[in-house]
Amino acid sequence: MKWLTRIRWMASGVALLYVMSALAGVAFGGALDPPGAPGPTMKTLDDIPGSWSRKLPANDGADGCSSSRFRCVLNGTAVLDLEPGLVWQRSLYTFEESWYVARNRCYEVNTDGRFGYRLPTIEELKTVLQETTGDRLPAGHPFENVPFGVATTFWPATTSPTDVNLAYVHGTSTIGGGSSQQSKALNFRYWCVRGGHGYDKP
Repeated sequence: MKWLTRIRWMASGVALLYVMSALAGVAFGGALDPPGAPGPTMKTLDDIPGSWSRKLPANDGADGCSSSRFRCVLNGTAVLDLEPGLVWQRSLYTFEESWYVARNRCYEVNTDGRFGYRLPTIEELKTVLQETTGDRLPAGHPFENVPFGVATTFWPATTSPTDVNLAYVHGTSTIGGGSSQQSKALNFRYWCVRGGHGYDKP
């Protein structure tokens, strides 16, 4: 009779496992088909960050704030450049500072209640100061206090790979702009940016 009792216990165990598996399937299973047709994301291409692969005109809108390339944002205090997906100060500073002061000033920038600014990298600065004629900015741009009637030099965040006391500068005096390395203690213009990744050595 012992073997009959054992068989009954084994049958009960198998039945219990079957019931538990069925309950688990009810709890965690479900239809694999989507609940409905795909809906819109409510985002346009303008809402997607730049990919650095587009070349957009800046003079095809009603004004500088509505071109294919530029949008004035944060109540007109900043400009979104849709090519690289960066947000720049719309009104540039008119004074010059050392690299150390310029970097800290950007950290303090507040446009329409939004912080998060920094010095751009040399690569980012060259995305906006890359034209080969005129004031080195795209025709139709919406920026203000742009001093490009004369040669102007800007501080990027990018430091020298060989000397911690030097940083790159980017000027507008040559065709396409020119870059070199200068002492961080010298005074140059600066232009703060928001977004992107940014990078600098200590």
